[in-house]
Amino acid sequence: MKNYQLLRILMLMIFFGQGMLSYGQDTFRDNFSSASYSNNDGTIAFSADWQENGDNNDPTSGRIYVNTGTNRLRIQNMDGATLSRTLNLSGATGVTLSMTYTEISGNEQIDVDLWNGTGWNTVATLNGSGTVNYNLAANEMSASSQIRFITNSGNWGSSERYEIDNLQFSGTVPPGISINDVTVNEDDGTATFTVTLSKAFAGGFTVDWATSDGSAIDGSDYNSDNGTLNFAGTAGETQTIVVSLVDDAIPEFADETFNVDLSNISNPGVLIADNQGIGTIVDDEYSFNAPLVLTHEFDGYMDYTSTAGTLRTQPNTGNTCAITTSSSNTLSAAIPATATIDQAILYWAHSGATPDTQVTFDGTTVNAEFIYGTSLTNRTFYGGRADVTAIVTAVPNPSTYTWTFSGLTVDNTDPYCSSATTLGGWSLMVFYTENSLPAATINVYEGFSGESNSSSSYTLSGFFAIGAVGSKTTIQAWEGDQTLSNNENLTVTTGLGTFNLFGDGDNDGTPINPFNSTHYDNTALPVVNNPNSHGVDLDTYDISPFVGPGETSVTTAVQSGQDFVILNTVTLKVPSNLVTGTVFEDVNYGGGAGRNMATAAGVPIPGATVELYDGGGSFVTNTTTNAAGRYVFAGMANGSYTIRVVNNSVRSTRPG
Repeated sequence: MKNYQLLRILMLMIFFGQGMLSYGQDTFRDNFSSASYSNNDGTIAFSADWQENGDNNDPTSGRIYVNTGTNRLRIQNMDGATLSRTLNLSGATGVTLSMTYTEISGNEQIDVDLWNGTGWNTVATLNGSGTVNYNLAANEMSASSQIRFITNSGNWGSSERYEIDNLQFSGTVPPGISINDVTVNEDDGTATFTVTLSKAFAGGFTVDWATSDGSAIDGSDYNSDNGTLNFAGTAGETQTIVVSLVDDAIPEFADETFNVDLSNISNPGVLIADNQGIGTIVDDEYSFNAPLVLTHEFDGYMDYTSTAGTLRTQPNTGNTCAITTSSSNTLSAAIPATATIDQAILYWAHSGATPDTQVTFDGTTVNAEFIYGTSLTNRTFYGGRADVTAIVTAVPNPSTYTWTFSGLTVDNTDPYCSSATTLGGWSLMVFYTENSLPAATINVYEGFSGESNSSSSYTLSGFFAIGAVGSKTTIQAWEGDQTLSNNENLTVTTGLGTFNLFGDGDNDGTPINPFNSTHYDNTALPVVNNPNSHGVDLDTYDISPFVGPGETSVTTAVQSGQDFVILNTVTLKVPSNLVTGTVFEDVNYGGGAGRNMATAAGVPIPGATVELYDGGGSFVTNTTTNAAGRYVFAGMANGSYTIRVVNNSVRSTRPG
């Protein structure tokens, strides 16, 4: 009996001792058993994936990758490259870093660094083959602990390589929570943060959270909020925090940030390892080096006209630093007296380190709705766009009116002055409807793409040409100059071939100089051809000889040489198939053949969904009616079509 009790005591001691040996031993481990930089083979997950710097950041290829043949990390030629990974060691004790390494070939060396909060500590150097066992110092254990591999030598040969395996951090790590950082676009509506529990904690707990301002302001950029998260205590458990954003429609060329702070955890056995998540809001009213994309589409019995002006007073052969404060001009083609203006858009561009978001047009302050930017070596340029329809429609006769622009900040100091790249100018595009005009589709493609010694092409589509007469295109660019024609070209390609666009300023084919500071329009009489629009190039070309019936796309190719050119907009108008009508309610109940909106005293129905079907009954597209109940379909191929109004999108105004 005594022997049995002694044996039971010894067994309990053994089990108890084993428990003591394993208690609290947590591991962050990567066995490199698959071609992934997100492997987590330990009891706790790393905070992030492996990150390469100086290579392709691909675990399957490049100079640094996971070798699936050996299930090891392969490093081959580490010149100019690093590999790092972060882990949360907040509150940890007795942590040891271990790994094995093998030098496959060569005689290079690799340093193993740990982040100490202010810099990197080199804790081991891989030289030949062997193992690493290192006990971390206190300042190397934090919520933002990090390991890094970096070369200790240089001039690696292409065949020199190491392999690393079984990388592990082991020690006692208390359960902790951390919150991530997020980056969102301003128009995303919400920002979602994730709070993660690193390891299991029996009984669960709660933690409070609240937002706070950074450079983003409560009510203007996001809406402040607070709350409490409830954790059950399971390992790897996550809870989310959703913060609503404010899309203010005001361009802000710098990203803005706000914070989500964690506090007041209900159980001190759980650490708040990372107590602050940073939300970065990327402004959706600002874009840098933006290629041209379709931003405006007009369909109907429509046309457009334009004008432009410059704040530079001398050409590139004179004093390119000389500027003035205001500029005036009239429209290049008249608007019919019976026309209705649908939209007027003001553009401007300038040289400077920061964008000018506010200008004056016809005596009225105008704020940019969108800001663009681009750069050339050590110089930046910005462009703005704003809707000025209310200003233009308030003028009784806009065709003969002199439009005035001012209030633009232009940097005409060095390096702009010395490099002849001082820029300051504006343009106005006016789109209008006149029912006697042929049906047409007008597409506006907008961006802010800086070109120098380069070429780009833009395919403009979304239309179906039913004829050629009236087809035209307007190219708006900034910073082009007269006399600088080295290797410039501007062409359009259609089904009929590829054609150069000529006629503006000195762009007569000898030389080919389409970006030449000229305000040009040959689609109406008299032809406008002003070569003194220094730094501002607004050219409208008649392209009817180049467009054939059935055309569905036009490719504009831009080639620049020595002259730096900023392509801002391309506008294309082609005669196009059009189906239009009005959805209205017959309030007189009369119905019957021949009744129309007028005889029925019809009430227009806005917001109704209208569908277009082809002759075979297949759905083509849909649209919604405007405030006047009007719908428009355009750009479809020749054929028979059926129009249907979706029942549940229509509501009667009659009672009962």
